[in-house]
Parts: sequence; structure tokens; C-alpha cells
Amino acid sequence: KIIGRIHSRYGPNTLGPYGLLQTIADALKFIGKKPLIPRLADKALFIAVPILMVALAFVILAVIPFGSTPVWSFSYDLLFIIALLAIIPVLILLGAWAGNSKYATLGGLRAVSQILAYEGVFFLSLVPLVYASGSLSVADIVAYQKEHLWLIALQPISFLLFLFSLSAISERQPLDLMEAESELVQGWMTEYGGVFFAMIMLSQYATLFIGAVSMAALFFGGWADMFGIPGFFVKIILSALVFVYFRATYFRPRIDQLLALAWKWLVPAGLANL
Repeated sequence: KIIGRIHSRYGPNTLGPYGLLQTIADALKFIGKKPLIPRLADKALFIAVPILMVALAFVILAVIPFGSTPVWSFSYDLLFIIALLAIIPVLILLGAWAGNSKYATLGGLRAVSQILAYEGVFFLSLVPLVYASGSLSVADIVAYQKEHLWLIALQPISFLLFLFSLSAISERQPLDLMEAESELVQGWMTEYGGVFFAMIMLSQYATLFIGAVSMAALFFGGWADMFGIPGFFVKIILSALVFVYFRATYFRPRIDQLLALAWKWLVPAGLANL
């Protein structure tokens, strides 16, 4: 809805009250389309990849605490979240290969090269937070900020690295070089359509939500300040809006520029900050 407002696009702002029915209309459109599977594709793997991507995203959401009494949290949940995010490039490469398509395979290789580069940056952005708080638990890092300053003030370089790397890992524009629909057909998702494409999109937006929750908890004090749980959800919405404005505002770089930014600048900056 907000991107439609920025771009002056008609649909997302007008379908239903305040454009709130646009998502439902998109979902019905995808469900109504026949999912085509290439004749020479590995059918089992082709179908399994979108399902696993959605499942992976929601397992990560189950681990992230949303308050002082989390549903499922343990002393090293941050490490668990990093480990699960590391599975994403494996699933992308499997999905690209399963479709038996040159376009998809090339897009999958681009995706793996990008995500692996920025997963290193992502890890380097989080290690200083672990050292500062002395814990691999998201809840403990939130509690640390209650006693000290928000970590965006103590670790601003980590915050910038986190912002860049999460945009690249979650395939958000302008860092969506793995699909880049205006140049590459649809990258590694070229052969996916209908409900399969909808599931992949759902996993990507779930990853965006994971990033917004993580940003609010790790850098903006989470729920452990005077604003409590309501304030935490406001922080999540504002964090998500950062990625939305990125998508609507900035141009897409070339793949070599994106990888050079990671390996030549962001990784050294992360090591120096550490």
C-alpha cells in the first residue's frame, strides 16, 4: 500500500477501504492460476522448495521472542536464527536446479553468490551485540539495552551492516539481484507460477518481517522500555517501513557492484568494528 502511494500506482490504494483488500485479491489471483511444472523438472524437489521456504520462515518466527515470556526461546536462539537463515541459499539453488531451466539456474547462481556474501556481513553485524551483552539470547540482548543505551547508539556500524545485509538476504529491492524481473525474466523463480510463486513471495515477506522484529529487538530496545509490548510492535512497523522505503526509492545496482560492496567494504568494516 505504501509503495503504491509513493509510486502513484492505482491498484494498491483503492481496492477496498484504504486499499486493504489488495492483498486478498493478489492471493486469490495466485491461487486461481494453474501451477505449471516443466516436463523435465524434478517434480518432487520443484514442489518441495516453496513449501520448505515457507516452513523455514515460520520456524524462525516461532523462535523470535515477542516479550519477556516467549513461546519458544532458549539461551542461544540468536545462533539458531542465523543457522536457519543460512539454509535459504541452499533452498534457492535447489529450486533453481529442479526447474531444469537455464534462466533459473543462472538466477540461482547469482542468488547464492549474493546471499553468501551478505550472510557474512549479517553475521559480523551481530557478533558485537553478542560481545556487548554477553549472550546469544535475543531476550538477554533486549534486557541489556534496558540497563544501558539502545544498541543502535552503542553499535551504529553494526546497525548499518545489519540493514544492508538483511535487505540483500531477504531479496528486497533494490538488492533483489537474484530475480531482478526487469532484466532477468524472474531469475531463479522463472519456472515458478501460481500458488508456488505465492508461497515463495510469502516466505520473502516473512523474512522481511523477521528482519523488522530482529531490528526492533536487537537495536531499539525491544519490549524492555517504558513503551512495553505496544511500543515494541510500533518499532516493528517502523523497522519494516525502512525496507519498504528502500524498495520504493533507490535504484538497483549491478551484481558486480553489489558483491564488491560486500567483500571490499562491508566485510572489512564489520571486522574493523568487531
